Amino acid sequence: MCVVYIISTSHRVKLLEATDVRGLLGLLIADGSLVPYRTPSGGYVQLTLTAGLSENAFLEEKVEEFNQFIFTRAKIVPYKTKPRLNGSRTSILRFRVSTNKLRPVYNLLYPAGDRTITQTTLDLLGAKAAAWCWAEGARVDPSTNKAELTRVGNTWAEASRLQGWLQMLTGASSELMEYRHKPRLYFDTGEALKIREALIEYAPKSRLHLFTGEIPDVSAIRSARTELLLGSGIVRPETEKVYLNHQLKQMRLAHAGPLEYVWDVLPTDGFYDKKRLRVRSDDLHRAYELMYPRDKKIITPQVMSICGIYGLTALWSDRGRVVGRLGKIRTRLSTDDNHVRRQMFWHSI
Repeated sequence: MCVVYIISTSHRVKLLEATDVRGLLGLLIADGSLVPYRTPSGGYVQLTLTAGLSENAFLEEKVEEFNQFIFTRAKIVPYKTKPRLNGSRTSILRFRVSTNKLRPVYNLLYPAGDRTITQTTLDLLGAKAAAWCWAEGARVDPSTNKAELTRVGNTWAEASRLQGWLQMLTGASSELMEYRHKPRLYFDTGEALKIREALIEYAPKSRLHLFTGEIPDVSAIRSARTELLLGSGIVRPETEKVYLNHQLKQMRLAHAGPLEYVWDVLPTDGFYDKKRLRVRSDDLHRAYELMYPRDKKIITPQVMSICGIYGLTALWSDRGRVVGRLGKIRTRLSTDDNHVRRQMFWHSI
C-alpha cells in the first residue's frame, strides 16, 4: 500500500515590528484613511493619503516617512475628485498603497470599525507623533502668535484625550472648544510658543513655519519632483501672461504719452510663481478718481457707461466661467455694484 502525504504551505506576510507600528501610528494619527479588504488569500489594508496641489512637498515627506517602515514602489499621482453637482472636479495629489502589514495599525486606529483616537494608541506615541499632528492641523496667527489645532478627532472625548496627551508631552495647556460642530484646541501666545519649541526638533521641513512662526518658505512648500509627475494636467499661471500682454497692448493704444511698465514675480503656495504686470502713468490718475471716489473701488453707472461693451468683454475674459449651459461672472463686488453691472450689461447687448 502506498501512502501519499500532501503537504500544503501558505505564505504569510511578515507583520511589522512594534517600533514600526508606533512610527506609522504617529504618521497617521491625524491624516490618512485605512480601508480593509477581504480576499481568498486573507485580505489586505489599503492606505490613502491625499493633499492639495500646493501641499506636494508635505505629502512627499509623509511618503518618505512611510517608506522607512514599509517600503513600497507606489508613487504620488495626480487625481481628480468625483464630479460635484455642477459637474466640476478638483485636482489633488494621491498616494495609495495596499498591504496586510498595515493590519495592526488599522486595528489600533479603527478598534470598532470607525476611526477613533483611543488612549491605548496615544500611550504608544511620543513627541514625533505630536509634531506630525501639529504640522497637519495647526493654524498660527502671525499677528498674535496664538494658535488653534484642528484634526483632533471627531468627538469631544477624542479631543480631550489628545489635549491631555499633548500637555503631558510638551507642558502646553490649551482650551477645548467647538467650531462648526467639530472640536478644536486653542493655545494662547505663551502656550503656543511652548508647544512649538518642544516639537520643533521633529518638525517636517515643509511645515517648519508652523513651529518657528516665520513666513513660509515657498521653496520648501513646493516640490519640483511631484510637479513633474503632474505634467500638462495643471494649467500654468504663466499662461496668464498672454492675457496680460493683450491688456498692455490695449493700454498702449489708448495712452497718448509714454507708458512705464515692469514685470515682476509673486511667490505663491502653488507649484508656480505668479506673473504680475505693473503699469505707471500720470494719466491713470483720472481712472483712479473714477473707480476709487472714496479710496475704495466702486463700479458706478458712469464707469460702466464709459467702458461699455469693451469693459464687459474684459470682465468676462477675466472673471467669466461657463457652468453647464449657463454663464457666470465671479466678482468681489458689493450687491449695489453687481446691480449696476447687470443693468449696464443688458443695455450694452
